[in-house]
Amino acid sequence: MGKNPQKFDATNEEVATYDVSKFKDLKPEDLSISESTKKILNNVEKMKCITFQSDGKKWFYPTTVDEALSLSKQFPKAVFRQGGTGGYKKFDYDDSPMEVIFLTSIPSLKVITTKADGVLIGAGVTYTELVEGLHHLDPVKHKAVKVLRDNAAKIASVQLRNIATLVGGVLWGHPGSDMLPILTVAEAVLIVENGDGHRQVSVGPGVNRKLKHGDLVVGVFIPNNTVNDIIVFCKQARRKTVELAVVNMALYTNFTNNIKKTIIVIGGIDLAVKQCTLQDSSRALNLEKLFTSKKSGFADNSAALLEAIKTDLGLKADQYKIGIIAEMLNDIMVSKKTVLNKPSAHQLFEKVNSSQSSVDPITRPIAHLSAAEQCTGEAQFTDDIPNFVGELKLVPIHSTMANAKIVKLCTKDAMLVPGVVAWISAEDIPGLNMYANAGPPDTPILPKEDVNFHGMIIGAIAAETIEAGKEAVKLVKITYKSNPALVTIAEAVEKDICIGDKSFIERNQDETLQKSSTHSFDGKIKLGGQFHIYMEPQSAIAVPGTEKNELIIYAATQNATGVQSAVASALSIPMNKVIVKIRRLGGAFGGKEGSLPSLIAAVAAKKLMRPCRMIFERTSDLIAMGHRHEVHAGYNVNFNDSGKITSAKIECDVNAGSFRDVSVVWSMFLAMRLDAGYTIKNFNVSANPRKTDLKSNTAFRGFGGPEGTCVMEECIERIAHLTGKDPALVRRENLTREGDLLHQGEGIICDDNLLKCWEQCLDQSNYFEMRKEVENFNNDPANKKIKRGISIIPCKFTPFIPAKFRSQGSAYVRIYIDGSILVSHGGVEVGQGLHTKMLQVASTVLQVPIEKIHLVETSTETNVNATTTAGSTATDLNGHAVVLACEELVEKLAPIRDANPNMPWEKVIFLAYFQRIQLSAFGFYNRSQVDYNIKENTGVTFNYLTNGVACSIVEVDCSTGYHQVLKTDIVMDVGQSLNPAIDIGQIEGAFVQGYGYVTMEELIHGKEGEIATVNVSTYKVPTISDIPQEFNVTLLRNSRAKKEAVFSSKGIGEPPINLSISVVTAIRHAVASYRKSCNLDPWFQMRIPFTTERIFRACHGLISDEEENILSNKPYTHV
Repeated sequence: MGKNPQKFDATNEEVATYDVSKFKDLKPEDLSISESTKKILNNVEKMKCITFQSDGKKWFYPTTVDEALSLSKQFPKAVFRQGGTGGYKKFDYDDSPMEVIFLTSIPSLKVITTKADGVLIGAGVTYTELVEGLHHLDPVKHKAVKVLRDNAAKIASVQLRNIATLVGGVLWGHPGSDMLPILTVAEAVLIVENGDGHRQVSVGPGVNRKLKHGDLVVGVFIPNNTVNDIIVFCKQARRKTVELAVVNMALYTNFTNNIKKTIIVIGGIDLAVKQCTLQDSSRALNLEKLFTSKKSGFADNSAALLEAIKTDLGLKADQYKIGIIAEMLNDIMVSKKTVLNKPSAHQLFEKVNSSQSSVDPITRPIAHLSAAEQCTGEAQFTDDIPNFVGELKLVPIHSTMANAKIVKLCTKDAMLVPGVVAWISAEDIPGLNMYANAGPPDTPILPKEDVNFHGMIIGAIAAETIEAGKEAVKLVKITYKSNPALVTIAEAVEKDICIGDKSFIERNQDETLQKSSTHSFDGKIKLGGQFHIYMEPQSAIAVPGTEKNELIIYAATQNATGVQSAVASALSIPMNKVIVKIRRLGGAFGGKEGSLPSLIAAVAAKKLMRPCRMIFERTSDLIAMGHRHEVHAGYNVNFNDSGKITSAKIECDVNAGSFRDVSVVWSMFLAMRLDAGYTIKNFNVSANPRKTDLKSNTAFRGFGGPEGTCVMEECIERIAHLTGKDPALVRRENLTREGDLLHQGEGIICDDNLLKCWEQCLDQSNYFEMRKEVENFNNDPANKKIKRGISIIPCKFTPFIPAKFRSQGSAYVRIYIDGSILVSHGGVEVGQGLHTKMLQVASTVLQVPIEKIHLVETSTETNVNATTTAGSTATDLNGHAVVLACEELVEKLAPIRDANPNMPWEKVIFLAYFQRIQLSAFGFYNRSQVDYNIKENTGVTFNYLTNGVACSIVEVDCSTGYHQVLKTDIVMDVGQSLNPAIDIGQIEGAFVQGYGYVTMEELIHGKEGEIATVNVSTYKVPTISDIPQEFNVTLLRNSRAKKEAVFSSKGIGEPPINLSISVVTAIRHAVASYRKSCNLDPWFQMRIPFTTERIFRACHGLISDEEENILSNKPYTHV
């Protein structure tokens, strides 16, 4: 608990991030239960039914089955609830029933009983209790129970398993249920009580519809198995854990001399989006017949097998599902097992110089300033601010059409809901009803008539409570006049519609190189979008002042000045009347540079003169706010025999959405970053921000970097394929080197740190030996369907915004007469450790212990006209400002400190006060000369580069499309790290976020442009099971930023996300090996994210998922 496995250099010396001596030991008595609580628990079985009542609704907690049945008869419309995760109910009367009978207090339902003929599991047994209570199982009699237990341990998350029950899951009746197919083939039965006795109901598809009024399930009975019984469960999902199945299958059979009996049940939920029609799990009768007719199963992917699967699936049949089920059955025949190794990780960085002062915190791995508070829940985010007197809650109403006109909007019924105060609309905006994240304002705050995209916020209900607001939203009636919606990039390209200037860069440096071309190729790649999925949603609280139109905004934003300016413009008041305060953000990743929640809250507060709070729920956040841009890229590349790119042309079409947002600027950055970690001497690039009738896309970590890297690495892989060279040798041939002039701007590369990272990563990963091992593994006949891949890629990143006016930062430092210090600056703490680094900088310059320094919220009241915290620039801009302010104070205090070198700090300050020395200073930084003109391709785009190299090894199960990252080694050049603990955390986090982008975070739209993946149950982010099994991060030693860097450090928040592409190129290597073994062309067209389904399709030579969706007219699309 006290030490992280972080190391100095290559030694075994560990460094403590926390001082464990300050931690209080946890003693047994701290966990003891009070005597009064023990008394209640001991008497729980003697307690009578407890009833809770509120707002006309009643919750009953019976303690016996008889009480529950009696209540059910007394309240016929009551629903049963067991875990609260969906539970089960007798009839679907209403989403919000008036009476609920909660079954968790019935002890008899919490029992697992092993009987002579089987196992009885009580209806109240949670998944956690089931897993823990079924340890001593008979290996023969309890085969089905063991399969059930093993898969119950993988259901959802720990928190859900602690309250959800097996029976509740069965009666949920969902086709994605894992338990229902297992219990069906095990021939389990539900034990049902109804007051007139009990009966048994066979478990099977649609079992929840077999219950009658008055029925209560008290348990599920699983009969014993025999020695010849075989029970297997297989599951294919888009993620390894915490995931519903796209396809699942349970199989029972009995082997003697021949197969006497077979039961096969197939379930699954396709993509689990509402656009897909869910169908019950079903018996695969044709497969059962085929399986039983064969003595030992069936031939690998035989025509009869595929036809039987297709017939059984019926309307659910597509080539992916047919192929997956065939592979599942084949895997059952060979009893394939997967073995996972225990995860491990190492972090290496430079040891602090022994001559460095003990109170100097620079380069030390100090814990994040608010880490402890965030772990304990004490850290305050916007929605944690206590309610203000008279505060109202705002609930948004979203458009259900794209490219439509509002013909009629009626809020009459909504206004009658108790607690509803007002309807907030465009009519309530006294000033400009437009805002922008970059460029001239073009985005309506609230639309008057035209709605541009599905999910656009039309208005908001202001209510005393969230519940009243949600109820009112349901009653708002809107009539639209619809128009055809332009949904895809392809449609926008066909009509040549752009939302702003196209970005074009061309530079031809080496005619001789260009003439050495011996090979060329064309190609294309499509990149999907990505949601930010920050922990804290978009949030704002607007508090009107008592006089002179003053307003305070508490906002979850990266851009305090942008919010201040937009609110002032909307309310038609000067900016000095608006104060924006930001304590911290719960993540942002570029998604909180906008101001929409603050604007709506401010308009409501101005109209009603009451504090107004607007906190987006996850679905509102996802459908109303922008995400990472989708990109379609086409390329033409020429190269010579050595693999050197002699010239290249890349054109990208970008989904900008309905309005500009940052898309024009983003397209420029994409064009600048298409060279990835390489120098292309003759390069022609363009990026076109295409207008569609979708939500405007916005900034996201990397800002064109991961997209550019994906495109360029595809080209590198193609060269390696065509030449037969190791891709690492091709990459080394094209690597950016000292003295290079890039294709953008006039800055010359001033060091060879990227090469140093490359060589060190090659060495630490043992790349060439590992590649041989991978090839040997793939060539082993025992690994016919399991293949491995390895890839090493570089990245260089310019952590700057090349517009001179953006390169400014400010800080305000105050020293109080007791010696304590207060610091504020213009940057926003979004979780990246900015505040922690600023304290380290102040401590080092002032030469005082960091404990004496405190940092307050970011506020437009103290730091005016602050630059957006974005682009990995915040440490440079604000850190320099802190240095300047502190240096001014050091200079003022120098006479006293020089005359009294041993005088305590507190006394120095006391003397300074009496000498009337000013003990506050303002620092302003504006020295950076970064400025770029893309039309002329002139100016400087960077002061330094942040470099890195990653090597990843993956293992792909080609029969399912699953993969596991076995190992990733990263070497990162961060200059002289201000804080290795924070920087390494940023590297690891960025890599995993990028890994999600390229492998699983699939953003899907409906045919009308609506976002289908509207929550984290349908949109898949990496879990702890997905991170590399071995994850090693090394900070390049003896690296220093030489220009305009705070203590020689480098911006680090965004660059490492580019390195995640090493995973997808490694997967390409593994898939190519499998395709080669199947006599398929090793080269194939890739689409990002390279999901489990796409990997499977690539392995088996199937057409793309996008093509099949079009052919089968599926109700969703990829932009």
